[in-house]
Amino acid sequence: IYRVMKNHTWGVVWFGSQHYQKIVSALETLSGKVKTGKGFNVNPVPHIWYKTNKGGSQNNPDLVELNQYEPFLRIREGDPRLFKKAVGNVLAYPMDTGSDREHFAQKTEAVMSDILERYTFGSMHVIDPTYGRGMVFLAAKKLGRTFSGAEANKENRERAVRGLREGV
Repeated sequence: IYRVMKNHTWGVVWFGSQHYQKIVSALETLSGKVKTGKGFNVNPVPHIWYKTNKGGSQNNPDLVELNQYEPFLRIREGDPRLFKKAVGNVLAYPMDTGSDREHFAQKTEAVMSDILERYTFGSMHVIDPTYGRGMVFLAAKKLGRTFSGAEANKENRERAVRGLREGV
């Protein structure tokens, strides 16, 4: 990602909260910041997607509560500015449920649109290196951004392409 990002641009990294320290350390180390003082600037305060419909996932309902939020880190290359001003670090949107939820880590189009409006403008290019269901691309398309990415899972790729064609 560091090699691909242009100067003065933003990135978003989703992660499980148990991996916070490992993710921050990897982003700083892999980008060379620890050794050179250059590289990704990582905001250490996570942003949160609060799932307002009390959706969530868990493996054992007898022992574990629903995860009603997902954290993400905002990273930047250089010194970009926010395009959507006066916004907080908690995004409150319902998660997709039922037949609308096709991927275990699926984000919603509304969440992705909010993020893209904060960190991109005009026809900026959006890259998603693990696009899953393709919600980033759907939001990017509707906002007039160009986009590209990769997805290792063939079923996810096919679903994402189908979703872009159908607009859902």
